[in-house]
Amino acid sequence: MHHQDDHEALENVHFKVKGVTTEQAQAATGTISILSTSQDKNDVVLIPTPSSDPRDPLNMPMWRKWTVAVILSLYSCAGLTVVSAAGALISFFVGDYVREGRTYNEIVQLITIPTLSMGLRNFVIMPIALSIGRRPVYLFSTVLLFLGCILAAQNTGYSFHLGTRIIIGFAADKPQTAAFLPAVELLTDSDVFCLTGQSEALVPLMLKESFFLHERSKILAFQATFQGMIGCVLSIVSSNIASGVGWKNWYNVYAGITGVIMIASFLMVPETKFERPLEAYNGLPGTAAAPHKNSGSIGDKESQDYVEDAVPASVSNRPALDYTKYKAAPILQSLNPMPTTKVDWSEGWGIIKHMCTMILFPNVFLIIIANSWFLGVNIAQGTTINCLHSYGTVLNAPPYNWAEKWTGLASAGQIVVSFLLLPLVGVLGDRLVTYMARRNGGVHEPEVRLMTLAFPTIIGVFCAVLFGYAFSHPYKVHWFAILFSYAGVYFAFIAASVAGLTYLLDAYPTRSGSVLTLVCGCRGLISFGMTYSLTPTTDRLGHFAAYGMYAGVMGALGIGGFCLYLFGKRLRLWTLRFVVDAADIDNEPRCG
Repeated sequence: MHHQDDHEALENVHFKVKGVTTEQAQAATGTISILSTSQDKNDVVLIPTPSSDPRDPLNMPMWRKWTVAVILSLYSCAGLTVVSAAGALISFFVGDYVREGRTYNEIVQLITIPTLSMGLRNFVIMPIALSIGRRPVYLFSTVLLFLGCILAAQNTGYSFHLGTRIIIGFAADKPQTAAFLPAVELLTDSDVFCLTGQSEALVPLMLKESFFLHERSKILAFQATFQGMIGCVLSIVSSNIASGVGWKNWYNVYAGITGVIMIASFLMVPETKFERPLEAYNGLPGTAAAPHKNSGSIGDKESQDYVEDAVPASVSNRPALDYTKYKAAPILQSLNPMPTTKVDWSEGWGIIKHMCTMILFPNVFLIIIANSWFLGVNIAQGTTINCLHSYGTVLNAPPYNWAEKWTGLASAGQIVVSFLLLPLVGVLGDRLVTYMARRNGGVHEPEVRLMTLAFPTIIGVFCAVLFGYAFSHPYKVHWFAILFSYAGVYFAFIAASVAGLTYLLDAYPTRSGSVLTLVCGCRGLISFGMTYSLTPTTDRLGHFAAYGMYAGVMGALGIGGFCLYLFGKRLRLWTLRFVVDAADIDNEPRCG
Protein backbone atom coordinates (compact mmCIF):
# COMPACT_ATOMS: atom_id res chain seq x y z
CA MET A 1 0.00 0.00 0.00
CA HIS A 2 3.12 2.20 -0.24
CA HIS A 3 2.96 3.17 3.42
CA GLN A 4 6.43 4.76 3.39
CA ASP A 5 5.56 6.90 0.38
CA ASP A 6 2.25 7.80 2.01
CA HIS A 7 3.98 8.93 5.18
CA GLU A 8 6.47 11.05 3.23
CA ALA A 9 3.64 12.66 1.27
CA LEU A 10 1.78 13.47 4.47
CA GLU A 11 4.92 14.95 6.00
CA ASN A 12 5.33 17.00 2.83
CA VAL A 13 1.91 18.54 3.43
CA HIS A 14 2.92 19.26 6.99
CA PHE A 15 5.91 21.26 5.80
CA LYS A 16 3.98 23.08 3.07
CA VAL A 17 1.08 24.09 5.32
CA LYS A 18 2.20 25.37 8.68
CA GLY A 19 0.22 23.91 11.56
CA VAL A 20 -1.12 20.86 9.71
CA THR A 21 -0.11 17.73 11.58
CA THR A 22 0.44 14.40 9.85
CA GLU A 23 -2.73 13.04 11.48
CA GLN A 24 -4.76 15.99 10.27
CA ALA A 25 -3.34 15.63 6.78
CA GLN A 26 -4.26 11.94 6.76
CA ALA A 27 -7.80 12.84 7.79
CA ALA A 28 -8.11 14.88 4.61
CA THR A 29 -6.86 12.06 2.33
CA GLY A 30 -9.79 9.72 2.97
CA THR A 31 -7.49 6.87 4.06
CA ILE A 32 -8.99 6.14 7.46
CA SER A 33 -9.55 3.32 9.94
CA ILE A 34 -13.22 2.36 9.99
CA LEU A 35 -12.96 -0.79 12.12
CA SER A 36 -12.54 -0.49 15.86
CA THR A 37 -9.19 -1.34 17.45
CA SER A 38 -11.01 -2.71 20.49
CA GLN A 39 -11.64 -6.37 21.17
CA ASP A 40 -14.55 -6.37 18.75
CA LYS A 41 -12.76 -6.04 15.42
CA ASN A 42 -16.08 -5.99 13.58
CA ASP A 43 -17.26 -2.80 15.28
CA VAL A 44 -17.48 -0.02 12.69
CA VAL A 45 -15.94 3.35 13.57
CA LEU A 46 -18.27 6.31 13.03
CA ILE A 47 -16.85 8.72 10.44
CA PRO A 48 -17.16 11.67 10.96
CA THR A 49 -16.84 11.33 14.73
CA PRO A 50 -20.13 12.55 16.24
CA SER A 51 -20.07 15.06 19.05
CA SER A 52 -22.01 14.91 22.29
CA ASP A 53 -24.08 17.91 21.18
CA PRO A 54 -27.78 16.99 20.72
CA ARG A 55 -27.91 19.47 17.82
CA ASP A 56 -25.34 17.51 15.83
CA PRO A 57 -27.22 16.17 12.76
CA LEU A 58 -25.29 12.90 13.10
CA ASN A 59 -27.01 12.44 16.47
CA MET A 60 -30.51 12.49 15.02
CA PRO A 61 -32.41 9.26 15.74
CA MET A 62 -32.45 6.92 12.78
CA TRP A 63 -36.21 7.31 12.25
CA ARG A 64 -35.76 11.06 11.81
CA LYS A 65 -32.77 10.66 9.50
CA TRP A 66 -34.82 8.47 7.17
CA THR A 67 -37.79 10.82 7.46
CA VAL A 68 -35.52 13.66 6.34
CA ALA A 69 -34.22 11.49 3.49
CA VAL A 70 -37.77 10.77 2.31
CA ILE A 71 -38.80 14.45 2.49
CA LEU A 72 -35.70 15.58 0.58
CA SER A 73 -36.30 12.90 -2.06
CA LEU A 74 -39.96 13.89 -2.41
CA TYR A 75 -38.92 17.50 -2.89
CA SER A 76 -36.50 16.51 -5.66
CA CYS A 77 -39.16 14.32 -7.30
CA ALA A 78 -41.80 17.03 -7.22
CA GLY A 79 -39.45 19.66 -8.59
CA LEU A 80 -38.24 17.38 -11.34
CA THR A 81 -41.62 16.20 -12.56
CA VAL A 82 -43.26 19.62 -12.57
CA VAL A 83 -40.47 20.71 -14.94
CA SER A 84 -39.74 17.69 -17.11
CA ALA A 85 -43.07 15.85 -17.07
CA ALA A 86 -44.62 18.94 -18.63
CA GLY A 87 -43.14 17.59 -21.85
CA ALA A 88 -45.99 15.12 -21.90
CA LEU A 89 -48.34 18.13 -21.94
CA ILE A 90 -46.90 19.71 -25.09
CA SER A 91 -49.98 18.70 -27.06
CA PHE A 92 -52.13 20.61 -24.53
CA PHE A 93 -49.89 23.70 -24.73
CA VAL A 94 -49.93 23.72 -28.54
CA GLY A 95 -53.67 24.25 -28.75
CA ASP A 96 -53.56 27.38 -26.62
CA TYR A 97 -50.34 28.98 -27.76
CA VAL A 98 -50.60 28.44 -31.51
CA ARG A 99 -53.72 30.60 -31.36
CA GLU A 100 -51.60 33.17 -29.53
CA GLY A 101 -49.24 33.21 -32.49
CA ARG A 102 -46.37 31.33 -30.86
CA THR A 103 -44.09 29.11 -32.92
CA TYR A 104 -43.51 25.50 -32.06
CA ASN A 105 -39.90 26.23 -31.08
CA GLU A 106 -41.16 28.77 -28.55
CA ILE A 107 -43.56 26.21 -27.10
CA VAL A 108 -40.75 23.67 -26.72
CA GLN A 109 -38.77 26.29 -24.79
CA LEU A 110 -41.34 25.92 -22.00
CA ILE A 111 -39.51 22.65 -21.31
CA THR A 112 -35.91 23.30 -22.30
CA ILE A 113 -35.23 26.68 -20.66
CA PRO A 114 -36.52 25.71 -17.17
CA THR A 115 -34.54 22.47 -17.42
CA LEU A 116 -31.33 24.37 -18.04
CA SER A 117 -32.04 26.68 -15.10
CA MET A 118 -32.19 23.59 -12.88
CA GLY A 119 -28.57 22.82 -13.65
CA LEU A 120 -27.27 26.36 -13.41
CA ARG A 121 -28.84 26.85 -9.98
CA ASN A 122 -26.14 24.64 -8.42
CA PHE A 123 -23.51 27.28 -9.04
CA VAL A 124 -25.70 29.91 -7.37
CA ILE A 125 -27.26 28.19 -4.36
CA MET A 126 -24.30 26.12 -3.15
CA PRO A 127 -22.06 29.09 -2.27
CA ILE A 128 -25.03 30.67 -0.48
CA ALA A 129 -25.85 27.42 1.36
CA LEU A 130 -22.28 27.09 2.57
CA SER A 131 -22.28 30.70 3.75
CA ILE A 132 -25.61 30.99 5.57
CA GLY A 133 -26.64 27.37 6.13
CA ARG A 134 -28.42 24.56 4.30
CA ARG A 135 -31.84 24.88 5.93
CA PRO A 136 -32.67 28.49 4.90
CA VAL A 137 -31.64 27.86 1.28
CA TYR A 138 -33.56 24.59 1.16
CA LEU A 139 -36.71 26.08 2.73
CA PHE A 140 -36.55 29.05 0.37
CA SER A 141 -36.43 26.60 -2.55
CA THR A 142 -39.53 24.75 -1.31
CA VAL A 143 -41.44 28.03 -0.90
CA LEU A 144 -40.35 29.20 -4.34
CA LEU A 145 -41.41 25.89 -5.90
CA PHE A 146 -44.81 26.08 -4.19
CA LEU A 147 -45.43 29.67 -5.29
CA GLY A 148 -44.21 28.89 -8.80
CA CYS A 149 -46.79 26.12 -9.17
CA ILE A 150 -49.58 28.42 -7.96
CA LEU A 151 -48.54 31.18 -10.36
CA ALA A 152 -48.23 28.76 -13.29
CA ALA A 153 -51.80 27.62 -12.70
CA GLN A 154 -52.99 31.23 -12.94
CA ASN A 155 -51.00 32.17 -16.04
CA THR A 156 -52.62 34.42 -18.63
CA GLY A 157 -50.32 33.85 -21.59
CA TYR A 158 -47.13 32.35 -22.96
CA SER A 159 -44.67 34.89 -21.51
CA PHE A 160 -46.19 34.63 -18.04
CA HIS A 161 -46.12 30.84 -18.29
CA LEU A 162 -42.47 30.77 -19.36
CA GLY A 163 -41.48 33.13 -16.56
CA THR A 164 -43.17 31.05 -13.89
CA ARG A 165 -41.61 27.86 -15.27
CA ILE A 166 -38.14 29.44 -15.09
CA ILE A 167 -38.87 30.21 -11.43
CA ILE A 168 -39.98 26.61 -10.92
CA GLY A 169 -36.85 25.36 -12.65
CA PHE A 170 -34.61 27.46 -10.43
CA ALA A 171 -36.49 26.30 -7.32
CA ALA A 172 -36.49 22.64 -8.29
CA ASP A 173 -33.71 20.21 -7.50
CA LYS A 174 -33.25 17.67 -10.22
CA PRO A 175 -32.23 14.28 -8.84
CA GLN A 176 -29.42 12.08 -10.06
CA THR A 177 -31.45 10.29 -12.66
CA ALA A 178 -32.42 10.55 -16.27
CA ALA A 179 -35.48 8.40 -15.93
CA PHE A 180 -38.09 11.05 -16.44
CA LEU A 181 -37.89 12.01 -20.07
CA PRO A 182 -41.40 12.84 -21.25
CA ALA A 183 -43.11 10.96 -24.00
CA VAL A 184 -43.21 13.76 -26.55
CA GLU A 185 -44.00 12.50 -30.02
CA LEU A 186 -44.38 15.95 -31.55
CA LEU A 187 -40.75 17.03 -31.53
CA THR A 188 -38.98 17.06 -34.86
CA ASP A 189 -35.25 16.78 -35.55
CA SER A 190 -34.75 20.53 -35.60
CA ASP A 191 -36.64 20.91 -32.33
CA VAL A 192 -34.48 18.59 -30.32
CA PHE A 193 -32.99 20.37 -27.39
CA CYS A 194 -34.61 17.69 -25.24
CA LEU A 195 -34.09 17.43 -21.53
CA THR A 196 -30.89 17.48 -19.60
CA GLY A 197 -30.08 15.39 -16.54
CA GLN A 198 -28.83 18.00 -14.17
CA SER A 199 -28.89 17.00 -10.59
CA GLU A 200 -28.83 18.99 -7.43
CA ALA A 201 -25.89 19.23 -5.06
CA LEU A 202 -27.70 20.57 -1.98
CA VAL A 203 -29.80 17.49 -1.18
CA PRO A 204 -26.89 14.99 -1.39
CA LEU A 205 -24.82 17.37 0.74
CA MET A 206 -27.50 17.45 3.43
CA LEU A 207 -27.77 13.66 3.35
CA LYS A 208 -23.99 13.29 3.50
CA GLU A 209 -23.91 15.52 6.59
CA SER A 210 -26.63 13.45 8.30
CA PHE A 211 -25.23 9.96 7.72
CA PHE A 212 -21.90 8.29 8.43
CA LEU A 213 -19.33 7.15 5.89
CA HIS A 214 -20.33 3.48 6.10
CA GLU A 215 -23.92 4.47 5.24
CA ARG A 216 -23.27 6.72 2.23
CA SER A 217 -23.77 4.22 -0.58
CA LYS A 218 -27.00 3.05 0.99
CA ILE A 219 -28.50 6.50 1.45
CA LEU A 220 -27.50 7.78 -2.01
CA ALA A 221 -28.81 4.58 -3.60
CA PHE A 222 -32.04 4.97 -1.61
CA GLN A 223 -32.38 8.51 -2.92
CA ALA A 224 -31.94 7.31 -6.50
CA THR A 225 -34.29 4.35 -5.96
CA PHE A 226 -37.03 6.42 -4.35
CA GLN A 227 -36.82 9.17 -6.93
CA GLY A 228 -36.67 6.67 -9.77
CA MET A 229 -39.86 4.90 -8.78
CA ILE A 230 -41.96 7.85 -7.64
CA GLY A 231 -40.77 10.23 -10.34
CA CYS A 232 -41.32 7.75 -13.15
CA VAL A 233 -44.87 7.04 -11.98
CA LEU A 234 -45.67 10.75 -11.67
CA SER A 235 -44.32 11.40 -15.15
CA ILE A 236 -46.33 8.57 -16.68
CA VAL A 237 -49.64 9.75 -15.17
CA SER A 238 -49.13 13.46 -15.90
CA SER A 239 -50.91 13.38 -19.27
CA ASN A 240 -53.84 11.50 -17.72
CA ILE A 241 -54.14 14.12 -14.97
CA ALA A 242 -54.01 16.98 -17.47
CA SER A 243 -56.62 15.38 -19.71
CA GLY A 244 -58.91 14.92 -16.72
CA VAL A 245 -58.65 18.29 -14.97
CA GLY A 246 -56.93 20.51 -17.55
CA TRP A 247 -53.26 21.43 -17.78
CA LYS A 248 -53.60 24.54 -15.60
CA ASN A 249 -55.14 22.49 -12.82
CA TRP A 250 -52.26 20.03 -13.27
CA TYR A 251 -50.14 22.79 -11.72
CA ASN A 252 -52.66 23.08 -8.88
CA VAL A 253 -52.19 19.37 -8.17
CA TYR A 254 -48.46 19.95 -7.85
CA ALA A 255 -49.06 23.07 -5.77
CA GLY A 256 -50.83 20.81 -3.28
CA ILE A 257 -48.01 18.27 -3.36
CA THR A 258 -45.27 20.87 -2.97
CA GLY A 259 -47.26 22.63 -0.25
CA VAL A 260 -47.31 19.46 1.85
CA ILE A 261 -43.58 18.98 1.25
CA MET A 262 -42.93 22.61 2.23
CA ILE A 263 -44.76 22.19 5.56
CA ALA A 264 -43.08 18.83 6.28
CA SER A 265 -39.69 20.37 5.51
CA PHE A 266 -40.33 23.29 7.85
CA LEU A 267 -41.22 20.91 10.68
CA MET A 268 -38.77 18.05 10.15
CA VAL A 269 -35.70 19.03 8.11
CA PRO A 270 -32.99 20.47 10.40
CA GLU A 271 -29.89 22.50 9.70
CA THR A 272 -27.20 19.96 8.77
CA LYS A 273 -24.29 22.40 8.76
CA PHE A 274 -22.13 21.67 11.79
CA GLU A 275 -18.60 22.57 12.93
CA ARG A 276 -16.18 19.68 13.33
CA PRO A 277 -12.45 19.38 13.93
CA LEU A 278 -10.40 18.03 11.05
CA GLU A 279 -9.60 14.96 13.14
CA ALA A 280 -13.28 14.00 13.15
CA TYR A 281 -12.91 12.95 9.51
CA ASN A 282 -10.32 10.39 10.61
CA GLY A 283 -12.18 9.07 13.63
CA LEU A 284 -9.39 10.34 15.88
CA PRO A 285 -9.73 11.80 19.39
CA GLY A 286 -9.92 15.56 19.34
CA THR A 287 -7.06 17.81 20.33
CA ALA A 288 -6.95 21.33 21.60
CA ALA A 289 -6.53 22.58 18.07
CA ALA A 290 -8.92 25.08 16.60
CA PRO A 291 -11.96 23.51 14.93
CA HIS A 292 -12.20 22.53 11.31
CA LYS A 293 -15.26 24.48 10.27
CA ASN A 294 -18.19 22.79 8.65
CA SER A 295 -20.76 25.40 9.59
CA GLY A 296 -21.65 28.30 11.75
CA SER A 297 -24.29 26.45 13.73
CA ILE A 298 -22.32 26.59 16.99
CA GLY A 299 -19.99 29.15 18.46
CA ASP A 300 -16.21 29.02 18.59
CA LYS A 301 -16.06 28.17 22.29
CA GLU A 302 -18.62 25.38 21.91
CA SER A 303 -16.73 24.07 18.91
CA GLN A 304 -13.51 24.14 20.96
CA ASP A 305 -15.25 22.08 23.63
CA TYR A 306 -16.32 19.65 20.94
CA VAL A 307 -12.73 19.19 19.82
CA GLU A 308 -11.48 18.58 23.33
CA ASP A 309 -14.23 16.15 24.20
CA ALA A 310 -14.24 14.17 20.95
CA VAL A 311 -13.54 10.46 21.43
CA PRO A 312 -13.22 7.59 18.99
CA ALA A 313 -16.79 6.45 18.44
CA SER A 314 -18.13 3.24 16.97
CA VAL A 315 -21.54 1.80 16.23
CA SER A 316 -21.69 0.07 19.62
CA ASN A 317 -19.79 2.73 21.58
CA ARG A 318 -20.73 6.25 20.62
CA PRO A 319 -20.50 9.28 22.92
CA ALA A 320 -23.52 9.97 25.07
CA LEU A 321 -25.40 13.18 24.48
CA ASP A 322 -24.41 15.89 26.96
CA TYR A 323 -27.49 17.91 27.86
CA THR A 324 -25.57 19.80 30.56
CA LYS A 325 -22.94 21.40 28.35
CA TYR A 326 -25.08 21.47 25.19
CA LYS A 327 -28.68 22.33 25.79
CA ALA A 328 -31.11 20.86 23.32
CA ALA A 329 -32.56 23.47 21.03
CA PRO A 330 -36.06 24.62 22.08
CA ILE A 331 -38.87 23.71 19.70
CA LEU A 332 -39.29 27.28 18.46
CA GLN A 333 -35.55 27.59 17.86
CA SER A 334 -35.48 24.31 15.93
CA LEU A 335 -38.26 25.67 13.70
CA ASN A 336 -36.29 28.82 12.94
CA PRO A 337 -35.75 28.92 9.15
CA MET A 338 -32.23 30.22 9.81
CA PRO A 339 -31.07 28.64 13.08
CA THR A 340 -27.45 29.81 12.74
CA THR A 341 -26.54 33.44 13.25
CA LYS A 342 -23.01 33.01 11.88
CA VAL A 343 -23.00 34.10 8.25
CA ASP A 344 -19.65 33.87 6.53
CA TRP A 345 -19.61 34.80 2.86
CA SER A 346 -15.97 33.81 2.58
CA GLU A 347 -17.15 30.20 2.63
CA GLY A 348 -19.17 30.90 -0.50
CA TRP A 349 -16.12 32.40 -2.16
CA GLY A 350 -14.09 29.44 -0.94
CA ILE A 351 -16.22 26.89 -2.79
CA ILE A 352 -15.69 28.80 -6.04
CA LYS A 353 -11.93 28.84 -5.46
CA HIS A 354 -11.86 25.15 -4.56
CA MET A 355 -13.94 24.16 -7.59
CA CYS A 356 -11.54 25.98 -9.90
CA THR A 357 -8.69 24.02 -8.34
CA MET A 358 -10.30 20.59 -8.01
CA ILE A 359 -11.64 20.37 -11.55
CA LEU A 360 -7.99 20.13 -12.61
CA PHE A 361 -7.44 17.00 -10.47
CA PRO A 362 -7.30 13.97 -12.83
CA ASN A 363 -9.48 11.81 -10.57
CA VAL A 364 -12.14 14.51 -10.16
CA PHE A 365 -12.09 15.26 -13.88
CA LEU A 366 -12.48 11.55 -14.73
CA ILE A 367 -15.47 11.15 -12.41
CA ILE A 368 -17.13 14.26 -13.88
CA ILE A 369 -16.65 13.04 -17.46
CA ALA A 370 -17.78 9.49 -16.61
CA ASN A 371 -20.92 10.76 -14.86
CA SER A 372 -21.64 13.16 -17.71
CA TRP A 373 -21.10 10.58 -20.44
CA PHE A 374 -23.15 7.82 -18.82
CA LEU A 375 -25.94 10.31 -18.20
CA GLY A 376 -25.63 11.71 -21.72
CA VAL A 377 -26.00 8.25 -23.28
CA ASN A 378 -29.12 7.56 -21.23
CA ILE A 379 -30.60 10.93 -22.18
CA ALA A 380 -29.69 10.26 -25.82
CA GLN A 381 -31.69 7.05 -25.60
CA GLY A 382 -34.64 8.95 -24.19
CA THR A 383 -34.26 11.53 -26.93
CA THR A 384 -34.17 8.81 -29.58
CA ILE A 385 -37.16 7.14 -27.99
CA ASN A 386 -39.32 10.15 -27.29
CA CYS A 387 -38.20 13.04 -29.43
CA LEU A 388 -37.51 11.56 -32.83
CA HIS A 389 -40.71 9.62 -33.40
CA SER A 390 -38.74 6.53 -32.44
CA TYR A 391 -41.34 4.80 -30.33
CA GLY A 392 -44.08 5.97 -32.63
CA THR A 393 -42.18 4.35 -35.50
CA VAL A 394 -40.57 1.34 -33.89
CA LEU A 395 -43.11 0.24 -31.30
CA ASN A 396 -46.33 1.39 -32.93
CA ALA A 397 -45.40 0.18 -36.40
CA PRO A 398 -44.75 -3.39 -37.56
CA PRO A 399 -43.34 -5.69 -36.37
CA TYR A 400 -44.24 -4.59 -32.81
CA ASN A 401 -47.63 -2.90 -33.35
CA TRP A 402 -47.96 -1.36 -29.91
CA ALA A 403 -51.10 0.67 -29.26
CA GLU A 404 -50.25 4.36 -28.85
CA LYS A 405 -51.71 4.50 -25.34
CA TRP A 406 -49.11 2.00 -24.12
CA THR A 407 -45.97 3.62 -25.52
CA GLY A 408 -45.54 5.81 -22.44
CA LEU A 409 -44.99 2.67 -20.38
CA ALA A 410 -41.78 1.90 -22.25
CA SER A 411 -39.77 3.68 -19.56
CA ALA A 412 -41.45 1.69 -16.80
CA GLY A 413 -38.55 -0.75 -16.93
CA GLN A 414 -36.61 1.84 -15.01
CA ILE A 415 -38.95 1.31 -12.07
CA VAL A 416 -37.76 -2.31 -11.98
CA VAL A 417 -34.17 -1.09 -12.13
CA SER A 418 -34.87 1.20 -9.19
CA PHE A 419 -35.88 -1.81 -7.09
CA LEU A 420 -32.48 -3.35 -7.82
CA LEU A 421 -30.45 -0.23 -7.13
CA LEU A 422 -30.76 -0.13 -3.34
CA PRO A 423 -29.64 -3.74 -2.65
CA LEU A 424 -27.06 -3.95 -5.46
CA VAL A 425 -25.50 -0.49 -5.37
CA GLY A 426 -26.30 0.73 -1.87
CA VAL A 427 -26.31 -2.10 0.64
CA LEU A 428 -23.66 -4.22 -1.09
CA GLY A 429 -21.53 -1.12 -1.69
CA ASP A 430 -21.40 -0.29 2.02
CA ARG A 431 -20.80 -3.92 2.95
CA LEU A 432 -17.95 -4.07 0.45
CA VAL A 433 -16.34 -1.09 2.18
CA THR A 434 -16.47 -2.87 5.55
CA TYR A 435 -15.27 -6.18 4.08
CA MET A 436 -12.29 -4.64 2.29
CA ALA A 437 -11.37 -2.60 5.36
CA ARG A 438 -11.33 -5.79 7.42
CA ARG A 439 -8.91 -7.32 4.92
CA ASN A 440 -6.77 -4.16 5.02
CA GLY A 441 -6.22 -4.05 8.76
CA GLY A 442 -9.32 -1.97 9.41
CA VAL A 443 -8.26 0.81 7.01
CA HIS A 444 -10.67 2.13 4.38
CA GLU A 445 -9.38 3.40 1.06
CA PRO A 446 -11.81 5.51 -1.05
CA GLU A 447 -10.78 3.59 -4.20
CA VAL A 448 -12.74 0.61 -2.87
CA ARG A 449 -15.88 2.47 -3.94
CA LEU A 450 -14.73 2.17 -7.56
CA MET A 451 -14.92 -1.64 -7.43
CA THR A 452 -18.68 -1.38 -7.80
CA LEU A 453 -18.23 0.24 -11.23
CA ALA A 454 -17.12 -2.93 -13.01
CA PHE A 455 -20.46 -4.71 -13.46
CA PRO A 456 -22.54 -1.57 -14.27
CA THR A 457 -19.96 -0.50 -16.87
CA ILE A 458 -20.16 -3.88 -18.62
CA ILE A 459 -23.96 -3.69 -18.58
CA GLY A 460 -23.90 -0.12 -19.87
CA VAL A 461 -21.56 -0.89 -22.77
CA PHE A 462 -23.57 -3.94 -23.80
CA CYS A 463 -26.92 -2.15 -23.56
CA ALA A 464 -25.72 0.89 -25.52
CA VAL A 465 -24.66 -1.36 -28.41
CA LEU A 466 -27.88 -3.38 -28.14
CA PHE A 467 -30.01 -0.22 -28.22
CA GLY A 468 -28.36 1.05 -31.39
CA TYR A 469 -28.69 -2.34 -33.07
CA ALA A 470 -32.33 -2.80 -32.01
CA PHE A 471 -33.29 0.64 -33.26
CA SER A 472 -31.54 0.08 -36.59
CA HIS A 473 -32.84 -3.48 -37.12
CA PRO A 474 -36.32 -3.74 -35.57
CA TYR A 475 -37.20 -6.84 -37.60
CA LYS A 476 -34.25 -8.77 -36.18
CA VAL A 477 -34.86 -8.28 -32.46
CA HIS A 478 -37.79 -8.35 -30.04
CA TRP A 479 -39.19 -5.06 -28.71
CA PHE A 480 -37.96 -6.10 -25.26
CA ALA A 481 -34.39 -5.39 -26.43
CA ILE A 482 -35.21 -1.67 -26.70
CA LEU A 483 -36.78 -1.52 -23.25
CA PHE A 484 -34.07 -3.64 -21.65
CA SER A 485 -31.20 -1.64 -23.13
CA TYR A 486 -32.80 1.67 -22.13
CA ALA A 487 -33.18 0.49 -18.54
CA GLY A 488 -29.70 -1.08 -18.58
CA VAL A 489 -27.91 2.17 -19.39
CA TYR A 490 -30.02 3.91 -16.74
CA PHE A 491 -28.78 1.34 -14.23
CA ALA A 492 -25.18 1.94 -15.35
CA PHE A 493 -25.56 5.70 -14.92
CA ILE A 494 -27.05 5.52 -11.43
CA ALA A 495 -24.43 2.99 -10.31
CA ALA A 496 -21.66 5.18 -11.75
CA SER A 497 -23.17 8.24 -10.09
CA VAL A 498 -23.36 6.63 -6.64
CA ALA A 499 -19.88 5.08 -6.91
CA GLY A 500 -18.30 8.26 -8.26
CA LEU A 501 -19.88 10.57 -5.70
CA THR A 502 -19.12 8.33 -2.72
CA TYR A 503 -15.53 7.93 -3.92
CA LEU A 504 -14.96 11.68 -4.17
CA LEU A 505 -16.77 12.37 -0.88
CA ASP A 506 -14.54 9.80 0.82
CA ALA A 507 -11.39 11.03 -0.94
CA TYR A 508 -11.95 14.72 -0.16
CA PRO A 509 -14.09 14.79 3.02
CA THR A 510 -13.32 18.45 3.71
CA ARG A 511 -14.42 19.58 0.24
CA SER A 512 -17.79 17.87 -0.08
CA GLY A 513 -19.64 21.00 -1.21
CA SER A 514 -17.13 21.67 -3.97
CA VAL A 515 -17.18 18.04 -5.12
CA LEU A 516 -20.97 17.82 -5.28
CA THR A 517 -21.36 21.14 -7.07
CA LEU A 518 -18.71 20.24 -9.64
CA VAL A 519 -20.09 16.79 -10.43
CA CYS A 520 -23.77 17.67 -10.34
CA GLY A 521 -23.48 20.96 -12.17
CA CYS A 522 -20.95 19.97 -14.83
CA ARG A 523 -22.55 16.67 -15.74
CA GLY A 524 -25.84 18.38 -16.47
CA LEU A 525 -24.26 20.93 -18.78
CA ILE A 526 -22.00 18.40 -20.52
CA SER A 527 -24.78 15.86 -21.02
CA PHE A 528 -26.99 18.63 -22.43
CA GLY A 529 -24.31 19.28 -25.04
CA MET A 530 -24.22 15.56 -25.86
CA THR A 531 -27.96 15.50 -26.32
CA TYR A 532 -27.91 18.60 -28.49
CA SER A 533 -25.37 16.94 -30.82
CA LEU A 534 -27.31 13.67 -31.03
CA THR A 535 -29.22 14.43 -34.22
CA PRO A 536 -26.21 15.41 -36.37
CA THR A 537 -24.27 12.46 -34.93
CA THR A 538 -26.93 9.88 -35.77
CA ASP A 539 -27.59 11.48 -39.16
CA ARG A 540 -23.92 11.13 -40.04
CA LEU A 541 -23.10 7.75 -38.49
CA GLY A 542 -26.44 6.02 -38.16
CA HIS A 543 -27.86 4.88 -34.84
CA PHE A 544 -25.96 1.59 -34.64
CA ALA A 545 -22.56 3.22 -35.21
CA ALA A 546 -23.42 6.23 -33.04
CA TYR A 547 -24.39 4.12 -30.05
CA GLY A 548 -21.40 1.88 -30.71
CA MET A 549 -19.25 4.99 -30.38
CA TYR A 550 -21.06 5.93 -27.17
CA ALA A 551 -20.44 2.42 -25.83
CA GLY A 552 -16.76 2.60 -26.74
CA VAL A 553 -16.28 5.78 -24.73
CA MET A 554 -18.17 4.21 -21.81
CA GLY A 555 -15.78 1.27 -21.93
CA ALA A 556 -12.75 3.58 -22.07
CA LEU A 557 -14.02 5.48 -19.05
CA GLY A 558 -14.50 2.17 -17.26
CA ILE A 559 -10.84 1.33 -17.96
CA GLY A 560 -9.96 4.77 -16.62
CA GLY A 561 -11.85 3.90 -13.45
CA PHE A 562 -9.81 0.69 -13.13
CA CYS A 563 -6.58 2.69 -13.47
CA LEU A 564 -7.88 5.09 -10.84
CA TYR A 565 -8.53 2.11 -8.55
CA LEU A 566 -4.89 1.04 -8.95
CA PHE A 567 -3.18 4.43 -8.71
CA GLY A 568 -5.81 6.65 -7.10
CA LYS A 569 -4.19 6.67 -3.67
CA ARG A 570 -0.94 8.13 -4.99
CA LEU A 571 -2.99 10.72 -6.85
CA ARG A 572 -4.89 11.65 -3.69
CA LEU A 573 -1.66 12.09 -1.77
CA TRP A 574 -0.30 14.32 -4.52
CA THR A 575 -3.44 16.51 -4.58
CA LEU A 576 -3.56 16.69 -0.80
CA ARG A 577 -1.41 19.83 -0.70
CA PHE A 578 -4.14 21.64 -2.66
CA VAL A 579 -7.09 20.64 -0.44
CA VAL A 580 -5.56 21.19 3.00
CA ASP A 581 -4.76 24.78 3.85
CA ALA A 582 -4.40 27.00 6.85
CA ALA A 583 -8.14 27.71 6.88
CA ASP A 584 -8.69 24.06 7.79
CA ILE A 585 -6.56 24.43 10.90
CA ASP A 586 -6.74 28.06 11.95
CA ASN A 587 -9.93 29.60 13.19
CA GLU A 588 -10.89 30.64 9.67
CA PRO A 589 -13.90 29.74 7.55
CA ARG A 590 -13.82 27.01 4.99
CA CYS A 591 -16.45 25.62 2.65
CA GLY A 592 -17.41 22.00 2.47
